[in-house]
Amino acid sequence: MASPGEKVARQLEAATHARNIAFGIEAVGQSVDSGLGTTLLVENDYQVKPDNSSSLIDDCDNLVDIVIEKVLALGGNVMFVEDGSLANFQRIALILRV
Repeated sequence: MASPGEKVARQLEAATHARNIAFGIEAVGQSVDSGLGTTLLVENDYQVKPDNSSSLIDDCDNLVDIVIEKVLALGGNVMFVEDGSLANFQRIALILRV
């Protein structure tokens, strides 16, 4: 029986091969806003401070928290992974709905 981590690793690999993935904070944010995500993977200590020009985000010091909340609100899953394990995905990846 595969552990949950192994299962997610296989899903991430399959999504990458199928090009059914968004990665990097901007692409992930856009996909989540479009309602396309099912599983978000994010490194444990990953944080992104919003730029000062963002009028959509009040009282937020970490854009990753907003993405996590949106994924959960859409009924998606969030998995935190070891720092460095998503280096090829700019520290955050979203498996998209098919």
